[in-house]
Amino acid sequence: MNKNRRRAIALFVLAAILSCMAGCFALSFLQSANDEVAQTKRQYGEQINVIVVAKDVPARASLTLARLLDGTLKVEKRPRLFTPESAFVIPDAADANAIVAHLGNRLDGYTLIPLKKGDILLPSMIETSFVIPPNLRAVSLAVSNVTSVSGYLRSGDKVDVIASYELEESGGAGGGKKFQRTIVLLQNVTVLSVSWVNNLGTSSQIAPTTGLTATILYAQGQSQLGALQSGEKRDTVVTLAVSLEEAAKLTFMEVFGKEVRLVLRRLDDTKVAPVPTVAPEQYK
Repeated sequence: MNKNRRRAIALFVLAAILSCMAGCFALSFLQSANDEVAQTKRQYGEQINVIVVAKDVPARASLTLARLLDGTLKVEKRPRLFTPESAFVIPDAADANAIVAHLGNRLDGYTLIPLKKGDILLPSMIETSFVIPPNLRAVSLAVSNVTSVSGYLRSGDKVDVIASYELEESGGAGGGKKFQRTIVLLQNVTVLSVSWVNNLGTSSQIAPTTGLTATILYAQGQSQLGALQSGEKRDTVVTLAVSLEEAAKLTFMEVFGKEVRLVLRRLDDTKVAPVPTVAPEQYK
């Protein structure tokens, strides 16, 4: 065997050895990476997709699904162990449409606190119970325990508004004849919030989304506002989402009518139908 051939064989063997060493190194590296991932999963739990704040957001800023498109929010993997249970978890391989369908209207409101880059977004950071629908207004109505369905109202409920008022015919010195009327003023109106206020300037929003009963609501209101002070009166204030015209009607009846009453309706009952005016003459 000549010298050149021996050299070629030696180079071939060396190349084969180096290739084997490189393959072993790569395999070892991949195995190490897999072991590291496995160890991370064992130590911190599986990785899940959550919505993370990508840019700082101030308090009272609008926060909707559009923020995922403009880069304010993003979907990022985080260890389940360090992720709060209430976080917005996104399914794997979900596209934009799937994310929208998954979140629904849960990501539609305003920030309650400033959000910092890197924060995991939580529902508690967003105020969704007092979001005014497009083209509507928020109007507040002071109600009693009776006129507010004994305190069973909560934000998100649907109500009808019934108003009673009195008319008087113009007459002589003795005055004219009075006529009483009750009408269904508004139908299928959304309750935005329920609060307690007093005549001394103290207020407190009580359990707006938990649907607590009147007894619990009243007890919470008492504990938050404290014992009644001398001359203090407390009322429940219900804020409704209405059109501008409906707000004017409601305000007129609240100021000039005798009583405005809220009637709670089922959430699946959205029918709006004309209801005749109720008058004393009907009962004669």
